[in-house]
Amino acid sequence: MAEASDDGSADEYTFPQLSNGLGSVLENPFEWFFLLEKRTVIAGALLSGFLVFFLSLELLLGMTHEQMVPLFYIFSALIGGNLTLITIVLSINQLVISQHLNSPGGLREEIQGVNEYREAVEETLTEGVAPVTPSDFLEMLLDSAQQSVESADEKSDEVVDDEAAEQLSAFLDDTERNIGHARRVLERSDVGLFNALSVTLKTNYSQEIYRIRDIQTTYGDALSDELDDLLEELIVRIQQLDVARQYFKTLYLQDELAYLSRMLLYVGIPAELTALTMLLVFAASTQPILAPTTLAVVVPVAITLAAAPLAILFAFVLRISVVAQRTAAITPFTTSSQEQERELATTADSDD
Repeated sequence: MAEASDDGSADEYTFPQLSNGLGSVLENPFEWFFLLEKRTVIAGALLSGFLVFFLSLELLLGMTHEQMVPLFYIFSALIGGNLTLITIVLSINQLVISQHLNSPGGLREEIQGVNEYREAVEETLTEGVAPVTPSDFLEMLLDSAQQSVESADEKSDEVVDDEAAEQLSAFLDDTERNIGHARRVLERSDVGLFNALSVTLKTNYSQEIYRIRDIQTTYGDALSDELDDLLEELIVRIQQLDVARQYFKTLYLQDELAYLSRMLLYVGIPAELTALTMLLVFAASTQPILAPTTLAVVVPVAITLAAAPLAILFAFVLRISVVAQRTAAITPFTTSSQEQERELATTADSDD
């Protein structure tokens, strides 16, 4: 079975390495933009673009700000827009959080469900107790799946049907490469909740299970009973990985929405104060209070600061939506977007 290189050159993609990020810079810039852990970097870059754009307009159009009324309306609109945006996002966040508030009986049922899943995982593992951190738990599941793949690969030499052996070998190679990539990322990074989730976003577990079922159905006579049992064991491992991914997604969304609300409050109050200050300045007189050269700098900076909540919302919601889309379906089903991701990953891998 082909092994992925130690330097990660055979990986489908890697995540960015920041102070506490993952991997090296993404080969796909769109993936870097969508899934970069530091969302404040994306928001800051967007605001920098706003500032450059507005300053360029000042320079190219030669605005003198002799008329204060248009600026008065601009900052009035920013004040109202920010208040509406912050209020709506906070309301949505409170709605999401309220769905997870429960009575003691409900909480006990939820805890019992999670414990039953952990116990089911522990029954299939050599370790006595499963870890409690998402990254360690996921790494344990990946190690278990890797062992199942290696055991099936050892028995694949017994398959006498050439076509069956080729299909099985191709599947095991693809699965081992995906598992190996995820394990290397988890081992070399300071992995948090999102990073543990992110290494599974490109894997289509439904398709992996389908490929196993298809091999078992099409070439069942060519597979030994022991090999068939190993493939069934691998299906169980993959299902456990999918359950873990969905649960980590739930935890991530709760944590991310709470963090987004806090960031909007941190940024929204200074943005509103900036817009209100400019509004009062322009309302004080119909004539320019500041010199034209000063206004040419102050106005673009003030507009950029007032637009900060929009940049924060864009950066965070963009990643939330991408994660939700790529994990929308659970096994045994899949979605068109997940299929497209799988095809893109397969194409990129074949090009390498």
